Amino acid sequence: MSVYTRTVSTGQVTDDASFRVFGKWFSDSWQALGWTKVSDAGQIDWTSTTRGASGAVSGYEVRQSTDALTAIYFKIEYVAGHSSGTSNPEFYLTFGTGQNGSGTLTGTVSTRQRWGMYAAGSLVTTFVLSGGTSRWSIAMIDTASAAGSGAYSCATICQRTCDDADGADNSSGFIYAGATCHAALTTPTWFSGCIDFSTGQCGEDTGPTWMWMQGVPRFSADKPVFFTLYVRGATSHVMLRDMILTTTGLGYPRSVSHLTHYGSQKTFMSATQSSAATQNGYIAPVAMSLHVRAE
Repeated sequence: MSVYTRTVSTGQVTDDASFRVFGKWFSDSWQALGWTKVSDAGQIDWTSTTRGASGAVSGYEVRQSTDALTAIYFKIEYVAGHSSGTSNPEFYLTFGTGQNGSGTLTGTVSTRQRWGMYAAGSLVTTFVLSGGTSRWSIAMIDTASAAGSGAYSCATICQRTCDDADGADNSSGFIYAGATCHAALTTPTWFSGCIDFSTGQCGEDTGPTWMWMQGVPRFSADKPVFFTLYVRGATSHVMLRDMILTTTGLGYPRSVSHLTHYGSQKTFMSATQSSAATQNGYIAPVAMSLHVRAE
């Protein structure tokens, strides 16, 4: 597993040069993790691409997992801007089980999701992309979130399903999820889904269904860890292992925590923190903190 981190004085992409640096960093980091680009001559060229009009797609890449299991594909469309002209760094994300070599995902395909952050002025922003050949996690975090609002930062993950018995990756399918503030929302919006390789899509959700698992260790006695569960059949489930929501209201963005999961210690970074009643999809009086796996 690897972690790639980039911290800048502002997260805004205000011109062609800053847009190229923003997108190429993600592109190079995914390549280094082992998520390779498919053979498609129409993909974005980071030496010559220009920033599009507000909210317009400037180009795309199609990437695939390279572990020994059934391939996962995702299409990443690079975008600049929405609510602040063309300054917000954003993506469109689509996940699938195949691709046609011409920029279209095939087989079982997810909903196309818009994902990004609200880059509020000249605020220091940290971009984090972590993972390996079978999973990845992204967080885009700016200093405004350190005040506790969590309104500007965002996070998303893509991971394989895992076994109930030992938490190991399996070939049943994969999960994707994200919390995003691309439209300068005061409360993050959510998306999540699970794709089954054999039977098709398990389903998608526009809000987190958080469940506390009795057997999962806690950060402290009164602060349980929450995981998302997707039901598969009558008796089994798959777990959203790479993103957690906790009642640790003091989990400031960029802070690091460790959790022992199925006997293996995993590292998480706080992406958004909530002090408001409805932040992160939860309700008063609980303050929540969203963490993504960063290792």
